[in-house]
Amino acid sequence: MTTKQTYAAVRDDFDLAKIDTTFEGSFSDGVNACIECCDRHVSSGRAALNWIGSDGELRSVSYEYLKEQSACFANMLKAQGVGPGDRVACLLPRVSELLVTMLGSGLVLAS
Repeated sequence: MTTKQTYAAVRDDFDLAKIDTTFEGSFSDGVNACIECCDRHVSSGRAALNWIGSDGELRSVSYEYLKEQSACFANMLKAQGVGPGDRVACLLPRVSELLVTMLGSGLVLAS
């Protein structure tokens, strides 16, 4: 069982070097958000996002789905000639496809 800590206790104990060891990459070499936020959680079988639409629609999105769809989006961007150094803009409401777009763009632009 974990005990809750106060903000002050967490702040006082904060050490960037300790956090850096929990990532696949490193702060000095670069951290890939798609790997850290999605890919490393795929095997957990948990929902990455539980979404409630403005019309009351409920949707649960798995890490596996996000990984698969963001890879598809990244491949589409690559097929259009998008690569590192380019800019990708999107205008989407707060739906799961927004995460797919952000993670897929990160995959392309970080490669």
